[in-house]
Amino acid sequence: MFTVYSLVDQRYDTTRYIGITEDVYARFSQHLRCDENNIDKNEWIQDLKYNQTVLLMKTIETVDTFEQAREREDYWIHYHLQQGASLLNLQVSRSFSFDDFLSFFGKSPVEKPVTSSRLSIRDPQQSGPLTMTFEQVMEATGLSKRMLNSLVNKRVFRTSPRNNRLITIRSVNEWLEKNPKQEEVS
Repeated sequence: MFTVYSLVDQRYDTTRYIGITEDVYARFSQHLRCDENNIDKNEWIQDLKYNQTVLLMKTIETVDTFEQAREREDYWIHYHLQQGASLLNLQVSRSFSFDDFLSFFGKSPVEKPVTSSRLSIRDPQQSGPLTMTFEQVMEATGLSKRMLNSLVNKRVFRTSPRNNRLITIRSVNEWLEKNPKQEEVS
């Protein structure tokens, strides 16, 4: 018997990962160790731990064969992407083109990527950096260096695993989505 499951961030009641397993307890322990190759998922789970928030693993459905489990996992990944979930599955980035991703939301592949008034969210098909310098983040967010350092220490902004003086664009985009710039009234 195989279980199709989701990992949920209870702070926002959002699904962040879809998976399959024969042993939910062993698989849950693997996720908590954060020793797999999925850096984004590992960073998210580490952030949950840092904030003393319990990772939720929910059973979506059970099936009899591995082939059925893979098929249902793909179905649930597509379903959650259509619902706007920001999944951290490695296979999402490997299996789906950016055009496929846009099609889940009924958007034409020729449309421009989503933008913020302060920062352009990077199109996954474009080459370019995945990180920003502290100065670039301060310019994009309007934060002071002191406030930015404080938010980095609280892991609101995640630094690059290779260079702690660079901040991940993903964490900047997440912050910008939660903290829209207030328009000045003249």
